[in-house]
Amino acid sequence: MKSSLTLLCTVALGLALLGCNKNENLGTITGTVTYEGAPVTEGTISFRSEESGLSASDELDAEGKFEVTAVGGIPPGNYKAFIVPPEVEVSLGPDVAPVLKPKDMPNVPRPYRSIRTTPLAVDVVAGANEVSFELKK
Repeated sequence: MKSSLTLLCTVALGLALLGCNKNENLGTITGTVTYEGAPVTEGTISFRSEESGLSASDELDAEGKFEVTAVGGIPPGNYKAFIVPPEVEVSLGPDVAPVLKPKDMPNVPRPYRSIRTTPLAVDVVAGANEVSFELKK
């Protein structure tokens, strides 16, 4: 019985250490998004790898800050970043159910809203990565 418990603890410890070593090769991204010096306080910033198609995202806070950790991090590589405005309900009339549409956000110009047109990019390395994005007209 004692040897079974010892074996079980050894296997559990080994698996835990393997899991820890995996995260050492991952990266996290923290930073801020601003427009004309003011924080962008709404929306979601998304990062997508052009190589793997992997994506991760986070909501912008009241200071324009975000933190993308995706369960311990994301694999290193080049990622394009874009901002997705929040959706709001829009009424189409009294007899029609409201629909969701992206919120009009003049502080997030159109090119920054799509993976196809965004100029924002970051080269993620293992460990902590900090970036600041200043959106321009």
